[in-house]
Amino acid sequence: MYYWKMDDNAASTTVEDSAGSDDGTFNDASGDPNTNAHNTTGRIDGALTFDGTDDYITFSDNPGYESDTEGAIVAWIKIDSTGSYQTIYGYGDSAGTNDFLAFQTTTTEQLTINIRISGSNNRIDTIKTLNTGTWYHVAVVSDGNTNTDLYIDGQNASTTIFGGSEGKWFDDVASVAELATIGALRRSSIASYLDGSIDNVMIFDEALSDDQIQTLFNFGNLSYDEAGSLTTDQRGYEYEYDYENRIVKITKGTRTIAEFAYDALGRRVEKKDLIDPNNTRRYYHNYNWQVLTEYNGSGVFKQWYAYGNYIDEVIMMGTTGSPASARFYIHDHLYSPAALTTWTGTILERYEYDAYGNCYVLEPNFVPDSDGESNYGNPYLFTGRRVDILDSGSLKIQYNRNRYYDYYTGRWLTHDPLGITPNPQKPNRFEAIGQYKDGMNLYEYVRSNPAVASDPWGLMAPISIGIGLPAFKPPLPEPLSLDCPDNECPSGWLDPLPSTGRSGTWTASQAYWHFLWGDGASVEFNHLSTFAWKCSVPKPSTSGISASFNVLRKALIRKAKVIGDRLQPCRCAAFSSSGISELGYVYSGHVDWTGTLNVGQNDEYSTLKHRAKCCLKKICRDDTFKVKLVCRIRWDIYDLYTWEAWPTMHTFGDDYWQIVHFDKNLKEEIDL
Repeated sequence: MYYWKMDDNAASTTVEDSAGSDDGTFNDASGDPNTNAHNTTGRIDGALTFDGTDDYITFSDNPGYESDTEGAIVAWIKIDSTGSYQTIYGYGDSAGTNDFLAFQTTTTEQLTINIRISGSNNRIDTIKTLNTGTWYHVAVVSDGNTNTDLYIDGQNASTTIFGGSEGKWFDDVASVAELATIGALRRSSIASYLDGSIDNVMIFDEALSDDQIQTLFNFGNLSYDEAGSLTTDQRGYEYEYDYENRIVKITKGTRTIAEFAYDALGRRVEKKDLIDPNNTRRYYHNYNWQVLTEYNGSGVFKQWYAYGNYIDEVIMMGTTGSPASARFYIHDHLYSPAALTTWTGTILERYEYDAYGNCYVLEPNFVPDSDGESNYGNPYLFTGRRVDILDSGSLKIQYNRNRYYDYYTGRWLTHDPLGITPNPQKPNRFEAIGQYKDGMNLYEYVRSNPAVASDPWGLMAPISIGIGLPAFKPPLPEPLSLDCPDNECPSGWLDPLPSTGRSGTWTASQAYWHFLWGDGASVEFNHLSTFAWKCSVPKPSTSGISASFNVLRKALIRKAKVIGDRLQPCRCAAFSSSGISELGYVYSGHVDWTGTLNVGQNDEYSTLKHRAKCCLKKICRDDTFKVKLVCRIRWDIYDLYTWEAWPTMHTFGDDYWQIVHFDKNLKEEIDL
């Protein structure tokens, strides 16, 4: 490894190799050693600045890495002008074919690696461009075989190949008179000077992984103000705050990235994107700090949102009042969206997360999305919170109402604002009983339990979790229970509907739903007559059926479990061989298919095992707690034409169905 920190003494021309013995010499005035290296403030401590005319660093001929077959070059750079090739690191041959390796920026400010071999270029450019006056962490990695990757700020950048092939490295350059330089490319002549600053240059003799590049990128100084708020992060972004420690401006170098505004209640009402004005948004909230509608910077309506019972349970969004514009969310246990669907149930895109919230956007077929961002304008990701994607995707921070959360560090940008919680029951109501509501580390996210906890307000996790600390749980009333005898039903419950005609185009699941809840020949969800269940045994008198049809033998309310206000809103769903039928939203469950279900064909045998969980919910009259009631269904169906010996049958029109097994445990809604 070779490591030049670039913070050398200004009175010396020597640029020290901190990891080895390959010291460099700072040159000025057309290659003559100057008495001064040009020092400046770097990204990490000091750096060297180059004037773009005749400043560069030279090294001894034939450095120790000239025979490396793989490796990496890493540096911090800041360019001050545009329109020309500017060299970060160069390795040239002054004789023969003028072969070279050039790690540079292009005339259009893209990062590039170009390895010229026997007169042929092997050049790869990033698609992303660099801005002047901004520090960037850049890297090139070659495995010496078939892969060459370019990195910007720790991220593997999308690239374009301009001729040649990948996997080339130092050993491919002609070994005649190699001339290694920083800040210019030296071959038979010197050219492509860098106008800007360079800091922390490293050369490795092995191909680094994505994680290793990310670690090097994160190696930077974080700075905080006197209030304990982060002012400079590891990527070089700078944050400004108002008197309540709320972010009001983000900058990087000479660029202003974004500005934020808040109303008198503390709600964020505007995000102004100075890099992409089309990303500017104005927000209208309800009393619960939930965004109902958002508009662009010109006041043009963009999107609306609807929510469930939980504060961060966004269930749908849309751009117009048309159902076709609606997008529906499927959540995980933290209310992080797992998928976005159309109103017909078609999955548009999927989301996966690491432990601390970095989101990976996937296509419906689980292929990673090309730019890693939602193609449908979905701003809600980890734990159902809004994510600000700024600086053309380079900066992502999560807004949790009272604080902002950083995915890279897994920490808050500011300290816990909760402070002392007044207690009116004490003589001194400001006794510090709640000084550290969310732990002693004022920047720690949910006590380092992000897989099981969330913090929608940026104040504290709903359930306190920590070593040596008991988990806080609200006191629960005694569970309620009501049993339903085999042949009796609570008064007011409705009988199951009769077995009337079935359309030949119905799926098995539609026939099933019709039998339980249908109204005549209808299977539409909004025509379902009731969710009440019959406990007694219906006995259809269909000709030819010798045994009674016993499908709803028993409805049993075992208990209603009282839980806290993080109740998962529940829906019911029916399943068919083609997927989920449009009868509601999925809560959880799975379908196990064996054979092929083909209704009305006497040569087909099918079995459907349907296990689904559905639940009803009710807020009690005093609004103090909620009751969750769950039913569990197991359903097996066989085609009677194949299994004529089975005695227990039911008819739907002209087709006969053998229902082999139906077992159901139901927890019904109770009027407390």
